Amino acid sequence: MDIAELGFRADSSSVRTATRDLDRLSGTTRKTETATQRLERENAKLERSFFGVRNAVVGFVGAFASIQGIQALSRIADQYANMTTQIRLATNGQEAFAAASAEVFAISQRTSTALASTTNLYARITRSTAEYGIEQARILAITETINQTFAVSGTAAANQANAITQLTQAFAGGVLRAEEFNSVIENSPRLAQALADGLGIGIGALRQQVNDGEITVQRMIAALESQ
Repeated sequence: MDIAELGFRADSSSVRTATRDLDRLSGTTRKTETATQRLERENAKLERSFFGVRNAVVGFVGAFASIQGIQALSRIADQYANMTTQIRLATNGQEAFAAASAEVFAISQRTSTALASTTNLYARITRSTAEYGIEQARILAITETINQTFAVSGTAAANQANAITQLTQAFAGGVLRAEEFNSVIENSPRLAQALADGLGIGIGALRQQVNDGEITVQRMIAALESQ
């Protein structure tokens, strides 16, 4: 074997080795590309799944918000209708209704109290004093005075409701009784103090006069009006 042939064989062997290496590299590259492609496909699927879930959640939240909004509007409409009915039943004629509606709203604003509770207070005082022929303006003034006592003392809504119930029961009964007075004292001490101040006496003297049956509707109204 001459040197040329030996060189040719060596070159052939090198070529075959290089070819095998290239084939292995190509295979590895193809495998890498295949794995990369699979990963990209999986990522694409994951993204589609994520965005699908996100869109579903967004859609659900939007639908829920819409339902909540509709329900809130429905509650507001019902509350407004209830307040309108209360004022209409407490007044005679459209003019009196319009005046009372405007003033009840103004009172709730001036005393920083809920419009619904102010409406309820006005309507209950009107009903419970109907037989005494008290003018609308006086009832509105009493409503504002009572609201002011609640606002000043920070009376809770539940306590306000209890005090209003007892006071309007006293109006309807014609005289402030001990049980009603005790409830007013417990639920709204500032309201009881306003009564005492309006009568020019202390709480102790007021309690004694209550026990003696001397605190009539007329005296209660006059006392609250003066405050």
